[in-house]
Amino acid sequence: MPKIVFRVDNVDWSAGEINRLRVTGQARDARVADIIEASRKLGWTDGRYQVFGLTEPGMRGHLSLRQPVPHLARGRGSAFTQGQRYVVRDRLRRATTTTDI
Repeated sequence: MPKIVFRVDNVDWSAGEINRLRVTGQARDARVADIIEASRKLGWTDGRYQVFGLTEPGMRGHLSLRQPVPHLARGRGSAFTQGQRYVVRDRLRRATTTTDI
């Protein structure tokens, strides 16, 4: 489970913004520029987007579970994540299914 390490709102998704971010000398700006550049190569178009920076496995704050936590409930309205869902890390570590959370 990744940890959110930064969030940037209202990012201009343009080539000009890539250039502007690259000259600031800030690591986070360089990362956002990389994200914009890579996504534009995949077909994303100009617009304004929100960017979240997440940890990767092995990074400080990243939560790795010993086993999957299955969601066994079925049927209409039973989705585990309806809207936003926040979970206490210790409960997630101990859970055997989502009903334990």
